[in-house]
Amino acid sequence: MCIRDREYPLSFAEAAAFLRELADTLVKGSRIEMEISQQQIQLAPDEPITLEITYREDPKKKKMEVELEIKEHFGSAGRGAGRPTLKPVE
Repeated sequence: MCIRDREYPLSFAEAAAFLRELADTLVKGSRIEMEISQQQIQLAPDEPITLEITYREDPKKKKMEVELEIKEHFGSAGRGAGRPTLKPVE
């Protein structure tokens, strides 16, 4: 088993560009290929994927974590129960 974690400090534009590229890859049903910590990874994602949103607030800061878990299943996978919705800011 090989585990690689790495944090990338990004601007809003850089983060949005990465998420768009990932979204386009998922919609196409394409294999995900990227480099993490100088290691090439390849993943043929299956549905469903898991989206986890955590929000924490304390007197000094507010923090929202968004985790997207994409798996390559070896067997059948069930369907999820929908997705959260974003409200436009006015």
